[in-house]
This record gives sequence, C-alpha cells and structure tokens, in this order.
Amino acid sequence: MAAVSPKGAVAKKGAVAKTATKVKAKPKGLQLSAAQWKAYSAAYKSNMSMQILKLATARYRKYRLNAARTTIGKYKIAQKSAQAAAIAAYATHQSAMQARDGHQNAALKARIDADNYRHQNLLGRLQFAQAGVKKYMEKAIARTVDTAQAQAHEESVIAAAARVRAAAAKSVTAKKKVYPKSKANSPLNAAANAAGLKAAMAPSLVAGAAKQKKARAAKARATAQATAKATAKATVKSKAQAAAAAKSAKKGAVTAKGRTAGNPGLHIPFSILPQGWLGDPSVPTCVPVAIANHLLLMSGVRMDDEYLARFVFACGYNPSIGHALSTLKELTRRGGLSYDNKAQYELCEYVEVPGRYAHSQGLVIGYESSYGPHAALSLGNGTVVSWGQEIPEDAPIEEAWMIDWAARRA
Repeated sequence: MAAVSPKGAVAKKGAVAKTATKVKAKPKGLQLSAAQWKAYSAAYKSNMSMQILKLATARYRKYRLNAARTTIGKYKIAQKSAQAAAIAAYATHQSAMQARDGHQNAALKARIDADNYRHQNLLGRLQFAQAGVKKYMEKAIARTVDTAQAQAHEESVIAAAARVRAAAAKSVTAKKKVYPKSKANSPLNAAANAAGLKAAMAPSLVAGAAKQKKARAAKARATAQATAKATAKATVKSKAQAAAAAKSAKKGAVTAKGRTAGNPGLHIPFSILPQGWLGDPSVPTCVPVAIANHLLLMSGVRMDDEYLARFVFACGYNPSIGHALSTLKELTRRGGLSYDNKAQYELCEYVEVPGRYAHSQGLVIGYESSYGPHAALSLGNGTVVSWGQEIPEDAPIEEAWMIDWAARRA
C-alpha cells in the first residue's frame, strides 16, 4: 500500500520572495488643484490670445505701411526719370527748331529730327509709366489702416480660423491645445504663465486646494494599506511567464505615424511667400510635399505638378514619412517618376537620424502641429518649410529623416 501523507501536510514549494510595496514618488514643483488649473488655463489662454492679437495687428499694419512706402519710392524714381526725359526732349525740340530756322543742310537736319523723335517717344513712354505707378501708389496709400481697423481685421481672421477648427473637431478626436514654447515665443509664454499663476493663487482657490490635498493624502494612505495586503497574498510570476511576456512584447510592431495635417485657415499678411516652395495649406499632403521641397533645396530641381500628383496618389491616405520614401524609391526604380524635362533625379538613400541631430538643415521632419501630425522640411535655423512658406519651428520634433538624391544615368 502506498504511503499516505499526514493530514494537513502540504508539499513545500519554492520560496516566494516578498514584493516590497511601491511608494509613489512625491510630485515636485508647484501643485495645483482642479479649480486652480481651471483658473490658470482660462487666464493663460486669455492672456496669450490678447498678446497674439496685438502682435498680429502690429504686423498687419506694418505690412500695409511698408507696401505704401515701397510704392512711394518707386513713384519718385519714375517721376525723376520722366522729368529728365522731359528736359532732354525740350532740348532736342529747340535744336530742331533752330536747325530749321538757320537753314542747316539736309543731312544735319535729318539727324537732329531723328534725335528729336527718339527723345519725344521716350518721354511719352516714361510719362505713361509714371502715371501707372502713381495710380498704384495712391491705391497702396489708401489701403493703409489704423490700429482699430487692423485689430478688427485680425479678429475676423482669428474667428474664421476658430470656426474651421470647430468644424474639424466634430469628425476627429479633440486634442488639448499646446502652445509652442520656442525661443521666439518665450516672452509670450512667460507673460501668459504669470497671468495664469496669478489667477490660480487666488486666496479662495488656495484654501480649497489645501483641503483637497489633505483628502488626497488620507485616500493615498488607505490605498497603500490595501495594496500592501493584496501584494502579500499575490504570487510572483514564474521566470518562464516573464520571458514569454517579454518575448511577446518585443514582437509587437510599432506602427509608423501617418501625417496629413492641413491648415485651411492659414492667413499670411505679414510675409512674402518664397518663390518655388511647394505646398497648399488647404490640401493635407504634407509628407509628399516635404520630400519634394527637399529635392528642390538639395538639387534646385522643382518636381513637376503631374508627377507630384502621382506621388501623392501612390502614397495613399495618411502616409508616414518612411512609407512615402519607400514608395518614391520604388517609383523611381521602375522609372515611373521623373522630376522635370531637363534633369532626371532619383532617390538614392534615406535613413532616420537620432534625435540630437533632428534640428540640422535639410532634414524631413515630423512633429505634432496644432492641426494634427505634420511633416515639413527643416532649414536648420529654427525655421521649417511648411504649407508653401517658411514658418518658425513651433513644436518638438518626433522624427527626422536624411535623404540622398542622385542624378539618373542615361
């Protein structure tokens, strides 16, 4: 008969190590309650909106005034040219009259008459040009605005952009507005932050925050005690289970981030668009356009509109930068894409660079703009080419790609 274990005897298993209770580190810095955060956010947004409107108003007035000053200078040049031509035409006319009255020989009179005709014709053309520039100057002067007019205009532009964002938010997940914190905007952020802290530190809000802090501390102690009891009863996972879990986690592929942010409400009264950059704020094709602008920057070759449209179609909806580059390399390998009628270039190599080099010139970068995931061309000086213009780099860079182009061999 087989031996029977005594009643109550339990086979000993491997010793289970006790897991120490994890204590959450205390938060550092200034801690605000929900009410304080609400007051801070309201004051911050109000102050930031006021400063942005003030800057936009000054920029708009400066743009109109500079346009008027430029046309006034051009009119003065045209006026002096016409005056000089009038003096020369008067002199040649007097010479022609004297030659006729003095009975000069026919050959000399013919030369003087020809010279007189040339100067009279030149005078007419310069006077016509002067009149046209004068009309343009008068219109430019009439288009200058005062502070109230400029502010009303910018308020209408900001309101139109807000309506566009509100309409777009109905079909996509709303995200919290993150204001840029670049060096160019640091004074604005500092002023808005000061206004927010002043609102958050109101005596009534500070007293309420103290009560909430005390309640949170009591709740944290109760939670810690309950967690300690539950941890004492729980068993530790085996090494095989941990290894299997780690192996399964490694197999999980990271999905590349698609980027198709458009900016239909873009208003550009303060800058002159650079000649040659590709891009349309109303069309969400930022990844293919950023790659086409990279070709333009590195080789001086502008991608034809027809081939750019084919490139965009081949990339599909919401492409990532890596997917778009692989698509372009496949198209050029098959000979399905060229860049203009004179030079034939193809994509040679591309590689994603580490974050510490992401701000270098000539990289195609990806970042989270206020309109969604976006791609642009970095110019290396805190400026990017985006939506057909050069704008400040106003968000942390999430990825950056270096691209190498090569001339296609005949």
